[in-house]
Amino acid sequence: MSHGIPAILHLMLADDQILFCRVSAVLVGELRNCLHLYKKWSGQHMSKEKSFIFGARNASEEKFEDLGTIIGVGRPPHVLNYLGHKL
Repeated sequence: MSHGIPAILHLMLADDQILFCRVSAVLVGELRNCLHLYKKWSGQHMSKEKSFIFGARNASEEKFEDLGTIIGVGRPPHVLNYLGHKL
């Protein structure tokens, strides 16, 4: 590495994405629309079998089930790790 250039601390694979938004049906719907446009433009699509919805601890499980239905994914079956961090 060159002097003065920040070190790389985390490197995501080109096809890994973590998307964030507030716990809102409207915003999750917009996120779904963005993913649809991305698929249309790039030809790539989200693997729903490998995708999960996570959220704040203060939101109900029922709320996340509703939001997951909007975007077409479910809650993870167990605690997941990504780059050594629990999700």
